[in-house]
Amino acid sequence: MTLAARVPLGLAVLSLLPLTTPPRADQGPARDPVGLEPVALLTGRVVDETGRGIAEAELYAREHDHYLAIPAVAGPDGRFSFDDLPPGEYRIDVQAPGFRTRSLVGHATTGDPPATELLVVLQRLETFDLVIVVRGPDTAPVPGVSVELSKEGRTEPYFSDTSETDAAGRIQVTHVPAGYTYALWARHPGHQNLMRRGLELGPDDTVLEIDLERPSWESVEVQGRVLAANGSPQPGARVELEPLVHGTRRETGSDEEGGFRFAQIRGGAYRLLVTAPGHALGRRQLVVTGAMAPLEVQLGPGANVEGEIRGLDSSQLSRVWIRAGGEGVLESLEARIEGRRYRIEGVGPGEWWLRASLGGTSLEETVFVDAGLETVFRSFEFPPLHRLRCRVTLDGQPVDDASVRLYGSSDTGRSYMGAHEDQGVFTFSDVAGGSYHLSYHGPGGGARRPISVDSDLDLHVDLQTGAIEGRVVDAETGLGLAGLAIEASGEVLVFHTSYRFETITDAAGRFRLGPMIEGPWRIVARDDHEVVASERLTVVRGSTMPVILRVDAGRGLRVRVETESGRTPTAVELVLRDESGASGGRGSAGLNEAAEGWWRDAPEGRWCLWASDGYAWISTTVEIPGEPVALRFPPAGSLRVEVPALMIETGVGAEIVLDFLEEGRAGRPVTKRRALATQRRWFSLRDLQPGLWSARVAADDGRTWMGQIEIRPNQHHDLVLTR
Repeated sequence: MTLAARVPLGLAVLSLLPLTTPPRADQGPARDPVGLEPVALLTGRVVDETGRGIAEAELYAREHDHYLAIPAVAGPDGRFSFDDLPPGEYRIDVQAPGFRTRSLVGHATTGDPPATELLVVLQRLETFDLVIVVRGPDTAPVPGVSVELSKEGRTEPYFSDTSETDAAGRIQVTHVPAGYTYALWARHPGHQNLMRRGLELGPDDTVLEIDLERPSWESVEVQGRVLAANGSPQPGARVELEPLVHGTRRETGSDEEGGFRFAQIRGGAYRLLVTAPGHALGRRQLVVTGAMAPLEVQLGPGANVEGEIRGLDSSQLSRVWIRAGGEGVLESLEARIEGRRYRIEGVGPGEWWLRASLGGTSLEETVFVDAGLETVFRSFEFPPLHRLRCRVTLDGQPVDDASVRLYGSSDTGRSYMGAHEDQGVFTFSDVAGGSYHLSYHGPGGGARRPISVDSDLDLHVDLQTGAIEGRVVDAETGLGLAGLAIEASGEVLVFHTSYRFETITDAAGRFRLGPMIEGPWRIVARDDHEVVASERLTVVRGSTMPVILRVDAGRGLRVRVETESGRTPTAVELVLRDESGASGGRGSAGLNEAAEGWWRDAPEGRWCLWASDGYAWISTTVEIPGEPVALRFPPAGSLRVEVPALMIETGVGAEIVLDFLEEGRAGRPVTKRRALATQRRWFSLRDLQPGLWSARVAADDGRTWMGQIEIRPNQHHDLVLTR
């Protein structure tokens, strides 16, 4: 075979070289033949704003090529560990019920323990539990209703719950985020479907009652019996009732007496289909009305389709499968193969397709079975089949964790999945001759190249990579924008989709993607899933391509954070209230190196803005859009709370809850702090907002102690609770 010269191919340049070609000197040292590589750890802790660990938090580590997500679960104290990772940078996605989802960048490093640990602080969502009660027209509870409750909009937090009502017509939905609008769908065969939008739900809504109405259409019961060809009852037959105009397809099976039953069927035209092994397909059209007599469906004897399989050796014959199907057939019929002969039983009158398949090579025939015919003969002749062996390297190193496929032209529909052997070698068996695209999907991205198969082939696919380093900045000020999602997608489709890299910007708005296969890529910056900037560029092998994404941050709300304590948060939580204290929206803003943040979706108007750095809430009046708003967080105080009774009874556990008290401030968000007693039986809390706090200590045995204290900036306080 003559191999074409290497040419650019969208996402990559692939070269087809003889498999025995030795590695070039500039490709670097070969990988350890045993396959051993250095491994690294990425450890840390997931906590809430108070520093308390979040148990059972779910974490996912992804390399920037987004090819594989590695899961981890936080332990009882919130600690987590990703073991045996290749050293490098990872995107970490963290989620836990009742908290906002967060994404950040972590680094897996060698050494035990790692040099640094990742601290993940999740913002607590105000959530509530809701009981949904479903009643029918007669006010009786309706069991078995499918109810879906979903938060409206495409912004975080995302929430959706689908459940069925129990015998009392009830559903318990937990961890519902407060302060948002919801859509509800209720579906039940015997009632009209219900859809309600714009539901404003909050902690005061503990029970939501919904009433279903009787259907506006006539409800009918369809029943009958299935008989075998000899007239005896046919158990285990598959019965399907399919509407011809509108409605839902229903399916059941016949019982020991051949009986079947469909309840609460909407009147109209239907097709009844019945299948049973060894029998022809039973088919009948009927009109469902209010007075339906029982149906009787007798299945006819099926014909046999048989023939020869030619062109294959004995090892290939053992891997062939042959099936038959036709219009209205619920499941295709499989052939019994003995040597080179095959036989399919139970083929009813009508037009059928026959398909013989070996790997990705399929042959298809059409046969017509006349009523009363016992046997139809049809043979299959396979073309010469070939074997391909393809070795894949990335920057000269074998690639094992990838998918390599062959796609034929659209008129053949053939596709083959490469079987991985070792050292980047993928094999394709039983490939029919013709034109194909050899497609790669794995580390570095995706690539493809046309090849022609007319004999057995040994190929070497050599992929070269580069990288992208960039920054997302405010188009007006030039300052970096933190916490934006970055995506790089290939411009050429591979496996019918473009390959995608993902990361997020750091505090300076910087990001890095790679290594990625040379070729054209599209880079986009997203905020809450909306594209705010994009750029196209070509990655060149061995090079790092620079890119600047400029974002028009003139809309929404921009904030600048100042802290007297010198502690600058990575993000701030923002809440808007109108003059009556009603919510105007809730969001967050990641802070850049200048401690500036941007809430793009903040609604326009004049608002009272409440902002939190995770410890204190402050408020100010804002005009959106407008100039950046300065947020000055006061220095915090600290507190130690002692309960003498607990210090004596060291075997009793306890928890303290602090509530910030500020009267006369409508719409102020709730601030709570929690802590567990230390081994020395006192409570220690830091970073408390100046002002009046109430403290409540609850012991595991049911006793409680309460008190209040005024926290002053930059001061330590002691509180002793005796009652």
